[in-house]
Amino acid sequence: MSYKTKADATRAGKVLKALMRRPELWTIEVFENIGWHMSVQSGSVRVSPNFDRNQKETGYYDCMIGFGGSGHGEFYRAKSSLVKAKPEDRGEYKDPNVAVTKEIEYAKKQLDRLTFLVFHARVSNGEQPSER
Repeated sequence: MSYKTKADATRAGKVLKALMRRPELWTIEVFENIGWHMSVQSGSVRVSPNFDRNQKETGYYDCMIGFGGSGHGEFYRAKSSLVKAKPEDRGEYKDPNVAVTKEIEYAKKQLDRLTFLVFHARVSNGEQPSER
């Protein structure tokens, strides 16, 4: 959901940035889209807080890793289903650094799957792909 004012979103961004392991590598992004929103971003990694149905922060964070440093484009998401009972099953974590670590693990698994598929597609195409 969102913050009521730009100042509220900016304050929350400063708090979240301070929680990150290397805060100097993160920037705060605040934008308006039917309310004020905030995230911290480092390259193609974005961390944002979660809100409940009453637009109150839950104290959990999630992470997205995407293509394009501005955060636009496709993102890998560790979330499996919003109906899962435990926040961790939805890719939400109390520690934003854990959210980043879990998202990296998820992205690595996806990369391994793609590498496997590309290898076999190249073999099927008569190529001699190198094994890495």
